[in-house]
Amino acid sequence: MVLTSYLQYASLILVSNLVDPKKITWIKLAFMIALGGTVGYTVGKYLQFNAIFIELPLIVGFFFFQTREVWNSLMRVLSAYIILIISDHITSAFFYLLGDITLSETNAHTMLTIVQVIISSIVGLLIALLVSRLLNHFARKIEINQNYMKYGSILTFLTLVYYYISISFSQRAGNSPAMIMFNAISFIVYFIAISFILVIVIISARRAAEVRSEKERHERLQLYSESLENMNMEIRKFKHDYLNILSTMSSYINDGNLDDLRAYFLAKIIPTKDILLESNNTIDNLKNLAVVELKGIISYKAIQAQQQGVKIIIEIPEVVEYLNMDEIDMCRSLGIILDNAIEEAALQTQGQVNIGFFKKEHSILIVVMNTCREPVNIHKISIGGYSTKGSGRGLGLNNFKEIMEKYENIISSSEMRAGSYIQEIEIFN
Repeated sequence: MVLTSYLQYASLILVSNLVDPKKITWIKLAFMIALGGTVGYTVGKYLQFNAIFIELPLIVGFFFFQTREVWNSLMRVLSAYIILIISDHITSAFFYLLGDITLSETNAHTMLTIVQVIISSIVGLLIALLVSRLLNHFARKIEINQNYMKYGSILTFLTLVYYYISISFSQRAGNSPAMIMFNAISFIVYFIAISFILVIVIISARRAAEVRSEKERHERLQLYSESLENMNMEIRKFKHDYLNILSTMSSYINDGNLDDLRAYFLAKIIPTKDILLESNNTIDNLKNLAVVELKGIISYKAIQAQQQGVKIIIEIPEVVEYLNMDEIDMCRSLGIILDNAIEEAALQTQGQVNIGFFKKEHSILIVVMNTCREPVNIHKISIGGYSTKGSGRGLGLNNFKEIMEKYENIISSSEMRAGSYIQEIEIFN
């Protein structure tokens, strides 16, 4: 019937969105429910064809259009369908245990069918919410790459095949209450077992990510310390040569040789001044940044940029002691932005990157600005796989977008202005 068709499709859409929540507007979800429900009902009634083989690709296509992630879209929809199969069997078993109502009796009465679909949808949404919370808790510090998604999608598909084979045997046995109870228990046990294995894998990956992050943090701090030592060494060297420089300049002045004095000044004094000022400004301008992790990664990226001939300007007018964001996500996000900014600026003869931290009344505003060779398509650069630098690139800003979407207290925006790309991240306290 029409109502159950729309209810089932709506639950599949909502559970799919809840498994891996993305910022998809309710208008788009409602449109997809209306479109899919109509297609499902039409196919089921007039073509006598299992509508799920049309609905599943339709939903996968919808989420792919929103996220541009094939494996993520496939895995979330298949996972949602598995959750709904489990919730449907739980509801059928509940009906039988509570009121001795069999599946055939439920299908024979319209109201019972509607109630069963509604309860099954609610149970499915609760399971999806639980799965989403667990994934967010265990996997929040892990960068989920495409290989994880690919293997996860294959495992999910094989699970769905197992469920369908079990359901087929149950239908051939007449959907007896005993068979439905057996399927419900076996599906739940299988789902828990797979979830348990998944949690173990995620915890292992999380620990590996934390070890890797700690190692990177140590390397950044070590490089920061080395940059301080190098700067001090340059200053000591300059002091050591100071008397020799003055003596040479004095000789030129005493001889009245202004042309050689000018040449000596331009060749020896100016370059030394620039080196000292550049190193000193980079380190000195970070003194107001009290977040050690960020200080390490910014100094590391600044040194990398200077080695590539990119001018770095750092502005932190007030002391910044705390940012209301996970430190690993914070370093990953800023690292992605700085990598892209430096990579673009290095391709220019006078490339420049500006980094600023500005305290506001209730937030901290981070601004990264880099010069660009050509205008950037703001709407496309955060799509996974899109890049102006060739194939196999363009995942960084998509990862940055996913990190930002995890936080309700963060607003990120980007724009092109006067030949520069500007990325702003505002973190509210």
